[in-house]
Amino acid sequence: MSSVFQGLISAAGRIKNGAAPITQYFRGLPLNAAGEVVFGAGPVTRFDQGMPFNAAGAIVGIQAANPSDYGPGATPYGPNGEIGIAALAAPVSNFFQGVPYDANGLLCVTQP
Repeated sequence: MSSVFQGLISAAGRIKNGAAPITQYFRGLPLNAAGEVVFGAGPVTRFDQGMPFNAAGAIVGIQAANPSDYGPGATPYGPNGEIGIAALAAPVSNFFQGVPYDANGLLCVTQP
């Protein structure tokens, strides 16, 4: 599932993300006017194709040290189904299906 982030990678090799409002969608992902993926706080109110969303339609992510679980396509999840996101200081360790991960298997994004 994490392959849906392909094509949304910054020049620094991280997933471009930013603040709401959501103005468009790409592969089911909510994007703002700058074309950045919109992440938001929990709780998770629904899942769509393995992605957790809150009531406002943003993807629910959680900064973590390690994923609690992995889903399809090496998608890292937190304890309540959130997408596992690496700390901003964590360097990109590898790419899987064109998506950046840190050494612990968490997604690398541009902003908290």
